[in-house]
Amino acid sequence: MKPFIVGLLAGIILFVMVVIPAPLAQAGFADQPSPLPGWTHPTSYGPGLDTPDRHGINLGHAPITRSSPVIADIDGNPANHYEVAVVTSDGFLHARRADGSQLWSPVHLPPASCSPQAGDAIGNSNPAVGKLLGDGVPYIVVGYGTVLSSNCDGGIVAVNGQTGQIAWRFSLRQWQQQQGYPPENLYGVVSSVALADTDNDGKLEIAFGGLDRNLYLLSAATSTTYTVRWYYHAADTIWSTPIFHNIDSDPELELLAATDITANPVLIPPTQDGGFLHAFDTAPRTPVRIEFQTGYIWRTFVDQALYSSPAIGDVLDTSPGDELVIGASCVFPYNSDTKRGRWVKIFRLSDGSLLQTLNSPECVESSPAIGDIDGDGESEIVVNVGWEGDNGITESETIAWDPENPTPKWRVTPKNANTSSNDPNGGNLQSPIIADINGDGIVEVLTANLWSVVILRGYDGQQMTCIPECGSQPSLFAWYTLKSTPAVGDINGDGILDVVIGGGHAFAQPVTAHLYAWTNLASAFPAQAPPSGYQPKPAYHAPWPQFRRSATNDGIYNLPGLQAATTALYVLTDGSTSHTYTIPLTSRDGSALSLSLSESGDSQNIITANLSSATLSSTSPSNVVITVNATSAANGVYPVTLTVSTPGLPAVTITITVQKVTTVHSVFLPNIVR
Repeated sequence: MKPFIVGLLAGIILFVMVVIPAPLAQAGFADQPSPLPGWTHPTSYGPGLDTPDRHGINLGHAPITRSSPVIADIDGNPANHYEVAVVTSDGFLHARRADGSQLWSPVHLPPASCSPQAGDAIGNSNPAVGKLLGDGVPYIVVGYGTVLSSNCDGGIVAVNGQTGQIAWRFSLRQWQQQQGYPPENLYGVVSSVALADTDNDGKLEIAFGGLDRNLYLLSAATSTTYTVRWYYHAADTIWSTPIFHNIDSDPELELLAATDITANPVLIPPTQDGGFLHAFDTAPRTPVRIEFQTGYIWRTFVDQALYSSPAIGDVLDTSPGDELVIGASCVFPYNSDTKRGRWVKIFRLSDGSLLQTLNSPECVESSPAIGDIDGDGESEIVVNVGWEGDNGITESETIAWDPENPTPKWRVTPKNANTSSNDPNGGNLQSPIIADINGDGIVEVLTANLWSVVILRGYDGQQMTCIPECGSQPSLFAWYTLKSTPAVGDINGDGILDVVIGGGHAFAQPVTAHLYAWTNLASAFPAQAPPSGYQPKPAYHAPWPQFRRSATNDGIYNLPGLQAATTALYVLTDGSTSHTYTIPLTSRDGSALSLSLSESGDSQNIITANLSSATLSSTSPSNVVITVNATSAANGVYPVTLTVSTPGLPAVTITITVQKVTTVHSVFLPNIVR
């Protein structure tokens, strides 16, 4: 069946659903890594119509199309490792334990049954997981609603991860009625939510955009309630997932959001076809509504609608600090095979200035993944591109860039196992991820294309999964067209990464949603020798393991590394008393690090130093604790060097200069408290 495209209102909405029967050729679908134990269906669908191991849990609802799985601690019990959540196209939220068993009964997200148009779906959003109230209880927050106009409601739902009970629902239809603005024909939320504690009160804020042309910022209040901090009328649909980041010097996070816009000469100032990238303050507002073209910190216009979701990372050596990276869409101009938006752009966070444009052969609608894919210690950017016929190109591609160079680092056409075919619309929202899937310290790029999860070698893009005549080369074959983003994670705690994606199975009767998980990929993809100059990462390193990187959709990437709060310490002392100093250590990307401490140059034994913990991660802090005692030393200057080391990453050197003098005079300033 040829893909079909539906345009709606302002031309802003493009909806693609592809179902392509796979010719059953000689090899490919049977040559698979093992399914994760328990992640199978009980009965084969027939010889040549299934894998021998019966990959995929039959979820029993309509196939999964747009919703990408999230891997997270959903039930709040780390002892049983991770769970996986995903939404079927008919709007049911499913959660599965590490052993494949059902965590709780599927949750129907809409408040009532409804009738989508043919080919449309109610479940298009990717679940996010976070501890909304800071009390240790995880919640899944996910959008629902159709892409096309219908009698269906749309909005977001918060589900208690421990019980599967709906904590609260925010209905866009009810909100419109409550606020009293004219009704919209669209209420669906097809983007995903972003979660973050913007003001350090221990509770999470929830940001998302709707097809109702509004951008929303909510706050979790209680286990059953929320508050609306504000909503911005964007005057056009929102497909992109927003992102939180601190872009200024205050302690609160800001919200960055991408929206669409259609030409309207009547508005003041008039608008053109394209998109806006905005930065907003996250404090509550009165009134709660922010009118179009007002209320933002900065706004930047681009010449294409923005369906791509932004990512943030330190990607440009020429610009200090983090930058924002985003693709475009394939909307404008309408009814044309010559689309704008053949780029990935990099913006300065503080003011929205354009810093770099990375050139693409086709329009870019997917969301970027960031990671060091070539072992040079620098970040690269990877996206999928492909809108059938754009620029005369009939196949989709996965493309990587060195951010300093506008020309792609490599371009690859992903091929489907069994048929060697390619989804020409393989860049339509589905995005790549980055992870070391076989534990050899060399990262791979994974993406969905047709009926397969395709694995590409990170440093040169070479396809590692099966295409016809591949011999024993394995595949991750999923028996149904995949239009979402895969996820990787150590689901069952065995120390290796598993690959997960949701889809269907064309030979199940009836065709239903299936959730696939492959494990032990090292047995199918043997370790590689790194190329010359490649700096291997720790085994199973996963810089961008799922859509928008984390379970909260934070979208922020930091290169792996060890950092100290300061690397220089000067101590002036008369030796009459000892002094103790604490220097916090951080893991740049939050990954767990094993630490060791060494000391040199302390011939007078002035310094005593130790680590508060020999392990460091985002949840396990460690400090260098330094005690200076110069009682027995003569007056003079004593330099000492401390080195904190961790395997596979550059060490951190802390220089301590102790100056012993006869007398230290101290001046104390008054402290006035009102």
